[in-house]
Amino acid sequence: MWRDTSNKHPDRFCLSGGSSSKLKPVKIVFDAQTGLLVQLGSTEFQDYRECDGIKRPFVFVSLTEGKVTFSEIQHNQPIPAGVFEGQPDGAAQSASSLNDSPPGSL
Repeated sequence: MWRDTSNKHPDRFCLSGGSSSKLKPVKIVFDAQTGLLVQLGSTEFQDYRECDGIKRPFVFVSLTEGKVTFSEIQHNQPIPAGVFEGQPDGAAQSASSLNDSPPGSL
């Protein structure tokens, strides 16, 4: 772990590593004040807001995939019937059973 001492981001802590010699190391960056994830590999996480008591990034910026912005995030919302129609056998069954599971049971 190291602190980014460049003029660009002196308020960040960085980690880098891989689980195997076959894998390229991944850079993980956290904000030093908040502890929030700022970067994972080539994806940056921005605009953290509290959602049901949890800080969530509302903007994801990927060097390869572009930018995704959420206007709203909701947790534990029911999945409407028919959403998974036409999916491989078991996909609709598995998704609908998630709604019946108690929180934290997965």
